[in-house]
Amino acid sequence: QYGVARLSDGSHPNAPWRRLLALVVACCGLSAGECRAAPNVLVILVQDWRASVTESPDWMPKFQTIRKRGVTFENAHAASTLENASRTSLWTGLLPSTSGVTLDDQDWRRAVAMTNVRTLPEHFRENGYRTAAGGRVFYSNHGGAEALLLSNDGGGRRGYELDVAWELRFPEVGVQVPKRALSDSPKLEETEDGQIVAWACDFLQRESDKPFFAVVGLGGLALPRQVPKAYFDRASEIEAVLAPVEDAAEDVKDLPPFPKNRFCDFWGSPGAGVQNYGAAALMCDDMIAQVVAALDAGPHASNTLVLITSTRGAMLGEKRCELGGTLWESATRVPLIAFGPDIETIARPQQQAVSLIDVYPTLCDWARLNPPVHLEGKSFRRCVGDLGYGVDRVVTTMAGSGGSPSYGVRDVDWHYIRYADGSEELYDHQQDHDERENQAVMTITQAERTRLAGFIPPTTVGFSRLVDQVPQLQTEKGSTQLWLQAGDVLPYQAMPSLPGRGLFLDLAFDYEPRFHRNAVLACWGTDEAGFAVHVENGSPTLSLYHKGKREAFAGTPLTMKGPVELKIVMALQGAVEISLNGENAVVKQGPYQTGFPGQPKNALLVGRVGALPLSKDHPQRTPFDGSFQRFNLTLVSPQEVQGSAQTPPEDATVLRAQPASAGL
Repeated sequence: QYGVARLSDGSHPNAPWRRLLALVVACCGLSAGECRAAPNVLVILVQDWRASVTESPDWMPKFQTIRKRGVTFENAHAASTLENASRTSLWTGLLPSTSGVTLDDQDWRRAVAMTNVRTLPEHFRENGYRTAAGGRVFYSNHGGAEALLLSNDGGGRRGYELDVAWELRFPEVGVQVPKRALSDSPKLEETEDGQIVAWACDFLQRESDKPFFAVVGLGGLALPRQVPKAYFDRASEIEAVLAPVEDAAEDVKDLPPFPKNRFCDFWGSPGAGVQNYGAAALMCDDMIAQVVAALDAGPHASNTLVLITSTRGAMLGEKRCELGGTLWESATRVPLIAFGPDIETIARPQQQAVSLIDVYPTLCDWARLNPPVHLEGKSFRRCVGDLGYGVDRVVTTMAGSGGSPSYGVRDVDWHYIRYADGSEELYDHQQDHDERENQAVMTITQAERTRLAGFIPPTTVGFSRLVDQVPQLQTEKGSTQLWLQAGDVLPYQAMPSLPGRGLFLDLAFDYEPRFHRNAVLACWGTDEAGFAVHVENGSPTLSLYHKGKREAFAGTPLTMKGPVELKIVMALQGAVEISLNGENAVVKQGPYQTGFPGQPKNALLVGRVGALPLSKDHPQRTPFDGSFQRFNLTLVSPQEVQGSAQTPPEDATVLRAQPASAGL
């Protein structure tokens, strides 16, 4: 049911740790049974799970018993209101302003600032844990009606998966989300979450020869169409209110124009939306209860730390809004419950402000592992049972892109919001838990607003390299060579002139047919003027665009997984040559006899998708998410016959680990 990762020599990735542990035990003169066992860790992560719903015995009756087993952090918040950025912060322990990952279409694995950053599951795996995952861990989705593994916006059933993080993976290595039933009333076992929970229950029943770090990632509240009819029937009989919306129109009167114009009135039929959410909550209640029951009945019940949380909250009509990307409390606050060995059962919820970036250091703390030095979060382990400890904690939540972000700032008493245009909101949660009165309009709150604004990150690093960080060389005959890497986004205004020039592309990359059979390696421009190098139906392809017309040139089909050496030439005389793995080139006559005819007016993107309609048969235009060993692009001048791949000269621009200023 799941894949097992091995090293190239066939050995287990953690074999060295086993030998080291045996050596330590022997040197100490202790038996393995006398050593204190490292705890297992189980993380249950639910998408779009509104914290207040978890506190309702009507909507989540079984979860109330689970909450009583440990500690609830009632003032926990996502680091971003967008799914991809929130998940990235959770698993890396970095704020979006530090990682540069702020939008859903940014493959976090390509971010410049992520170089040498170990994720939470990687850290546990390197410390001798068996890592296992089922479902949505990193950003992904169901892949639509075709169950695509990859799609344009970073979705698809693979999504932004990190293959090296897991020893065991469900539904298979490299894939996060199982295929779902295409039905408006699916059977529970056919749903995405039903399959993931069945795998999790089986995993938790099995013995393990070493501690495990496991993640169960549920689509949960984001998948109302993946909810069996029985849950909708139950939801229709529940009278409890999911969200206080009776005076939503009145509630927006003191809001600044910025949020009012962007977020309010984005709702259709609130009754239907709330019923859908309620039905999904009832199903989620059953799913989580099944996982916890399987843990209790299995061999790991007494030695497993359990942490249950969400990627972000949700608005259900308050302030006339049904979006997940806002900065109001219902959208930023997430459930956060922990129980297990060494975690005291606390009846009263903890009120200290905590963030999802704090989960990484906290789990290291509970598992007695040294945390990596890159973490920005702080462990909240000491907050458990001590309501006075950590009351000065302050957390932030970003919304929007890195270029013009808005921020929410939360401490134990106040929730401050500053939008990209400088407008503000301020709510006193000691008196106004539902955020009905915006106190930012009051002069008396100026000091409080100034204090909280001081916690907002002053800058956001760029997701990709800056133009001056991309090595390039102008040859004596006027050709321009660029040494590119995955994730590069070069604005067309900063690119050299293309009209009248030829092209030479020299690439080395890893090909995986499951994911890359139709994938974009790089593109520049639009269908008015531009080109793309991509894989179409398994064949390396160069597509040339001019005035809305596409000319495509395909090379020898790729048939096997593995390394690929690809060279593509568009000669000034018009011929197009495509050479694969050093074999004889496929040569065809191209449309341009005197070089490329126009200047592209859209950015050059590497491993990302731009504005080019690559094929009517493949409208998803999925990005290539594999590894590049080499990506050299030469814009060939008329004075040269063709370009040639070279090693960057010593005086070429030196690559830096992180960009020096905000993103492009």
